[in-house]
Amino acid sequence: MSQLLRDPVRIKVEAKMRSVILVAFLSTVIAVLSGCRNGGFVDLNGLHHMPWAEKPDRMPGVIAPHERLSLYQSLTQEARHADSGRREEIATRLAREIKDEVDPMLRAEIIRSLGRIDSPTSLIVLEAAMKDSSDRVRMLACEAWGRVGGDRALVALEAAVASDPCVDVRLAATRALGEIRHPGAIAVLGRGLNDRDPAIQYRSMQSLKQVTGENFGDNVGHWQEYIATGRPPEGASVSLAERMQGMFR
Repeated sequence: MSQLLRDPVRIKVEAKMRSVILVAFLSTVIAVLSGCRNGGFVDLNGLHHMPWAEKPDRMPGVIAPHERLSLYQSLTQEARHADSGRREEIATRLAREIKDEVDPMLRAEIIRSLGRIDSPTSLIVLEAAMKDSSDRVRMLACEAWGRVGGDRALVALEAAVASDPCVDVRLAATRALGEIRHPGAIAVLGRGLNDRDPAIQYRSMQSLKQVTGENFGDNVGHWQEYIATGRPPEGASVSLAERMQGMFR
């Protein structure tokens, strides 16, 4: 009997609690849809953020790294079709950029750009880049000298082959010496044949093929004799396999 008397009371209490919960829920929905007085607004799809979740605006005058990268590439494209005066302006702008750039990847991209811009300022920056703290920057500077060519390229690349602490940079410089095809590169590459690193020896022979037009395969002794005498070694011959390999290098 007592259980039956309590059931109606429980029913009334539960009904009242459901009413309170419903009212609270509807109030929350209305507040969300109407927005808050402090300016925060959240829609049902979560497309907006509350004020405490908003990201601060970008600082005035600061360009994001990916935007700077795009800028350098666009300047390089413009320089290809520009006159000498405009090329120098672009090179000067890039020189100012690299002076204060702390990101080695962006410095490398600037060097890549300057290597494709024919201007006096480009050469000055490329010379400085050979002493950059980043191996990647120095490697790209070597590649740039390979495209530029000339006496200044020979001097910069010779120094890199002789003293750069990074073997990858020395390999890049050795490769570039073959690309500039400067007569003075023969002596530099000849010294590379005596290097303790087999990779430097091999790369020196490939570059010598480019500079001299000769092909003694990968025989270090034959190349050393050729450089010492200026004449092809007696009995030097290149196998068909070596000739085929040379066609695809």
